[in-house]
Amino acid sequence: MNASNPRPSPSPTGPDDAIVAEVLAAAGGDARRAILGLVLGQRQLEAEAVRSVSAGYVRRGLRR
Repeated sequence: MNASNPRPSPSPTGPDDAIVAEVLAAAGGDARRAILGLVLGQRQLEAEAVRSVSAGYVRRGLRR
């Protein structure tokens, strides 16, 4: 395999492959745009998780 003749992607066969196909389709087939959307979504979920954890819980967890 060389850079000028990449192998075609296999068709979706499992639930994870179907999710990947769905994400790529939502990004108009642009893999970079799909990855960026996933990264930004992950950052948003992490920020929400940080806001939802109480400071008291975090302090108790640090004493262990």
